[in-house]
Amino acid sequence: MHSELESALEPQENDRPKTRGKLYTYEELAGLLDVSRRTISREKLKGKLDFIITTHSVRFPEKAVKDYLFKNYHGSSYSVFNNGSEREQNLLSEESLSKFLSVSPTTLGRERDEGNIAYVLIHCQVRYRVADVHAYLERNSANHLPFNEDWRIETEQPLYTIKLLSKRLGVSERTISRACDEGNLNYINVRHNKRFRNIDVESYVANMPHSSTFQVEKKRI
Repeated sequence: MHSELESALEPQENDRPKTRGKLYTYEELAGLLDVSRRTISREKLKGKLDFIITTHSVRFPEKAVKDYLFKNYHGSSYSVFNNGSEREQNLLSEESLSKFLSVSPTTLGRERDEGNIAYVLIHCQVRYRVADVHAYLERNSANHLPFNEDWRIETEQPLYTIKLLSKRLGVSERTISRACDEGNLNYINVRHNKRFRNIDVESYVANMPHSSTFQVEKKRI
């Protein structure tokens, strides 16, 4: 998943475009970074975000955005997922990511503070790159399975908790835990909390005995 934002945080000497590249409007950049236009304006006025004046209005060069993200990146490594896609990936807010992981913002904050997940700090607002979220999920996957390139965070439903998954499948939480222990159901450890992707649940259900209960539940997933 090698987009302009995912390549933005590689070492500068290896990732400095010689051309100006794309020019962002206020609205485009605010959407990409998931912040308000006022936040973009403040960073510009403080001299933290370079810009140019075109015939019509202010524009932010691609190179300037990359430099800005690089300077505000907090992480020990650069996670770049290259699957041939050049599609832009918006940054994720703390609220969006905690909702996706089915954990509280406090839990996510602890993972961040302990250096378990990289982030970008934009005017005191924490944002997460899709590449770094993928790296975190893959690193904490029980079976360390690589993430399919077709799997997209923004199109996925929030991860299942054990309690929710047991209700969806019509089985006990103990059954779910046993499946995890036996290696039959892949899960992701989010600070000692088991979480399940829909794709892993589908794989688990497909390999279960074809009882009427599982047949019905499989259709619902």
